[in-house]
Amino acid sequence: MSSNKLYRTVNLSVVSTPNTLLAYMLVDLSNTSYWKHKETGQISVHSVGLSIDPVTAFVGNIGFGILSAVDATNGDFNQLGNLAITKDSNLFALQLPMATPGIAIELDHHVGPIIANSVLFQTDVNLGGPDDPATLTYPSGNGDLVMLVTGNNKAISLNVNVTYSTLA
Repeated sequence: MSSNKLYRTVNLSVVSTPNTLLAYMLVDLSNTSYWKHKETGQISVHSVGLSIDPVTAFVGNIGFGILSAVDATNGDFNQLGNLAITKDSNLFALQLPMATPGIAIELDHHVGPIIANSVLFQTDVNLGGPDDPATLTYPSGNGDLVMLVTGNNKAISLNVNVTYSTLA
């Protein structure tokens, strides 16, 4: 089997809410029309680049991870990485390289810290995504790459660049 590296840029404008996690779809592994890939059973994440441009100073957390055990009532968020901004930031950029040749995610293997049984992720509850984060278009599913944001009630613009591959 061969793999094809795919590059995805996701632009999100969100208002963070203190102590409330907001979830966004970065790669919907079951959607092969909007996200150009063929396989739906495995994803390898090669890198994640992030730039934050808040309207005013931002303090908060931005996490990236893969969903597993998603059903009609909840799902598990397997964290790949987390950016904790503990001091006011008016502009921030970060590149998170993953292990070479990328972190291959298999749903029956532990990836990282897990937020278990989160009601944010359900097969019948949609997440916002790159076309319009306010439009809840993408249903959660096993293997999806998602982002969680929480912060200090500030409007922020996020630009996320994801390099990933699936088996093709």
